Amino acid sequence: MQTNNSDNMDRPNPLRRKLFRGVPAGLGVLMAVQAKTALGTGVCISPSAKMSGNQSHPHGPGNCRGGRSPGYWVQPQHWGAWSPYRYPEFTPGVEACSPGNVSNLTLADIVDHGTPLSAVVGNDPPPPTGIGMWYAIANPTDSATFGDTTRGQLLRHLSAAFLNANLFGADYPITKNQIIEMWKQTNGGTTGLYCPSAGCGANAWTATQVKDYIEQMYDINSPVINYCKKK
Repeated sequence: MQTNNSDNMDRPNPLRRKLFRGVPAGLGVLMAVQAKTALGTGVCISPSAKMSGNQSHPHGPGNCRGGRSPGYWVQPQHWGAWSPYRYPEFTPGVEACSPGNVSNLTLADIVDHGTPLSAVVGNDPPPPTGIGMWYAIANPTDSATFGDTTRGQLLRHLSAAFLNANLFGADYPITKNQIIEMWKQTNGGTTGLYCPSAGCGANAWTATQVKDYIEQMYDINSPVINYCKKK
């Protein structure tokens, strides 16, 4: 059952040890200290309304939610908000990098990728095989995995949007089916452009515009914390 009470979904419970097998105890604490929140800069509005320029009315009834940013979703203390989707499991010796350090984490350091990208965007066209949502959110610039930065950034924000749609339900202005269509049309469609309904014409979006639309709606922005192998 979906709920807007994300505080309840973030509360730890006995399953935490299982989900975080191999993650050092201090990792979540360090991330919590480093995380910052700020109001988003965009308008919470449906794709069709945004594309048509009709921003005077927010999406639908109730409380429109712009969602949480990728930085929120990669932090292990927020794993409860992923439910029923799965956060990854890491090898021992992985920790948050010191400020300014670049991640040296490799795919081999992830024991279980958790929920795969195919759950987010489907298989038409298929996303990188064996890669989970978390890795796409945390490492979109991995060109060996995603091919190019544009594709990696799109998968990052589509994954965040998917988790937001799961968390906020009808209050989030993008549906899971629309997320699948965003991927399908920009990466496998005949034009490479996304249109939520027929007749978009010149208003149809590129992959970068889809990414920008999702990114500009975030209500809570948190920095993405790099992961490093523990020295």
